[in-house]
Amino acid sequence: MPKTIRNEFDKKLNYENLMKAHKLSRKGKGFRKEIIEFNLKQEEYILWLYHALKNRTYKHRRISYFLYF
Repeated sequence: MPKTIRNEFDKKLNYENLMKAHKLSRKGKGFRKEIIEFNLKQEEYILWLYHALKNRTYKHRRISYFLYF
């Protein structure tokens, strides 16, 4: 029987972990326009994301896939 883990989301959700995730996700992509624009207001965006996740009001966008041949 698998073990159920409860209440871990709130323990891991903090500003420092969101900043670490952002730094990890932008690695090697620093020249992209979207990343540069995000970095200009990164603290504001990370705080907005933190509050949206904490209040459980965050909705992610639909993912688009592009195939290059």
